[in-house]
Amino acid sequence: MARRTRTRGAVLGAILALSFLLLWTSAARADFTYQTQFGTSGPGLLSHPFGTAVSADGNSVYVGDQQHQRVVQFSRSGAFIRAWGTAGTAHGQFDGLDGLAVDHAGNVYTSECANSRVQKFAPDGTFLAAFGKNGGDGSSGTGDGEFHCVIGVAIDPSGNIVVPDANNNRVQVLSPSGSFLTKFGSTGTAQGQLSDPEGVTTDIFGNVYVVECINRRISEFTETGTFIRIWGGLGVGNGQFNCPESASVDPQGMVWVADEGNNRIQEFAPDGTFLAKFGKNGGDGTSGTGNGEFNEPEQIGFDCRSNAFVADYGNNREQGFGLPGLPAPNCLVPSVNAGASALPTSVTLNGTIGNDSQLAVYHFEFGPTSSYGVSTAPQTLAASASPVPVSANFASLAPNTTYHYRIIATTFSGTTVSADQTVITPGVRAVVSSAGQSARRWREPRKPRSPRITRRVPTGTTFRFNLSAAGNVRFRFARRGPGRKVGKKCSAPNKRNRRRPRCTRSVPSGSFSFAGHAGLNKVRFQGRVSRRKKLKPGSYRLTITATSPGAAPSSSKLSFTIVR
Repeated sequence: MARRTRTRGAVLGAILALSFLLLWTSAARADFTYQTQFGTSGPGLLSHPFGTAVSADGNSVYVGDQQHQRVVQFSRSGAFIRAWGTAGTAHGQFDGLDGLAVDHAGNVYTSECANSRVQKFAPDGTFLAAFGKNGGDGSSGTGDGEFHCVIGVAIDPSGNIVVPDANNNRVQVLSPSGSFLTKFGSTGTAQGQLSDPEGVTTDIFGNVYVVECINRRISEFTETGTFIRIWGGLGVGNGQFNCPESASVDPQGMVWVADEGNNRIQEFAPDGTFLAKFGKNGGDGTSGTGNGEFNEPEQIGFDCRSNAFVADYGNNREQGFGLPGLPAPNCLVPSVNAGASALPTSVTLNGTIGNDSQLAVYHFEFGPTSSYGVSTAPQTLAASASPVPVSANFASLAPNTTYHYRIIATTFSGTTVSADQTVITPGVRAVVSSAGQSARRWREPRKPRSPRITRRVPTGTTFRFNLSAAGNVRFRFARRGPGRKVGKKCSAPNKRNRRRPRCTRSVPSGSFSFAGHAGLNKVRFQGRVSRRKKLKPGSYRLTITATSPGAAPSSSKLSFTIVR
């Protein structure tokens, strides 16, 4: 079996993938059909390959060549591209090179047991950073951000670095820049405890799958370290393990485990349900050297089309599985379009997500500023070749208010954040209804009073109406008189148009406004529209118009006559 300077172990190659418990039964399964092998000759000759990760664009395969203490980059067809690293403790060197991971920017992460650190490299092998005690100088430690034998590494959906700290029996999470964020796990075999955690991977929600060689199981935690479940156990039966080394999540959310001691690969649903096994004699636990057979498989890497590459440690080779010829995957990040419709106190956000035939997870962010403040629970979309409509509702909002929103969608290939957009809730419309008056013919008093609102029945005439909501009310009066039709207009009669058809014309005669309240409104009116103006005897039409901020106006009309 593969051995290192301490207990045996391995890692997960953190290939960012997506997972969702309720969709796994209908998800498209990865085609794990043998297609190729490489690393058996030439400058890319491998000796005890351990870590495996696929580049963000799917065109390169990175392999941790443990015996030679180097990372080898191949094309997906197995052509040698470059290699970097030598034995040592300096930055860019390796001692106990184990698991690999790649982030969505294409950067490569390596883990080392003997040097107790994680290193970060550009896609071409240029050293970028080291994480561990004293800045990753190769020494071990027990403090936050310090490690004692690192055999695996993963990158979560937020770009954080997830590290199984094997000899400290815990998992630590670092920010993308390497700052310590959190840790979880303690020594033991109980649920939530860890014993020699070696491999790790994450799903799209940030849930962490930890591979325990000694406990022969997979422990699943939330991104904050809350225990969810375990599965496994010692044995060669379906779903059992003999020192599992690493786990990876494929683009459809399935969890794949390199069962090193049983010389096979096993596939599980996100909840730990056994799905399939692969290896010699269908994965019965025996080793083999044939195509699709393994001798201590260590790590699995996936591209966005679920093509897989496996580090076959004991056979000193890398094997490729998937579609015939392993065609270039053409991985696309999700496309996102967003829109909204609004009522006075609620908003419906909608849009489409193109997930490029990959399982996707998305959520809306919403709030009164571009900092949002409210997020919907993550929702998953099954793989689809066509854009999928999505929506979310927000209620109990303030009328006539601007709100910001966006959609964030993630697939195996990456994350897309839609542009910040705004929607304005309309004001609550004040609708005029049941308009009436106490008298349609009335006389003006000798001393007309200014109009005022009253809830009692006044003398003279009293206009009454209902409002569905508070709003500004305007009374507009127009006197009705004889006219002559000239074209489409009803004009004042004169000598030139006296032979034209008769019509009734409206002449604006004044207006006033006031604040109306929801419910019944009454306005006592005695002919005066302002301090300086009153209506003359005659026939009039009153237009009652209610408006409120951000809402369409509403009107109703009444007719009345003032007599002498």
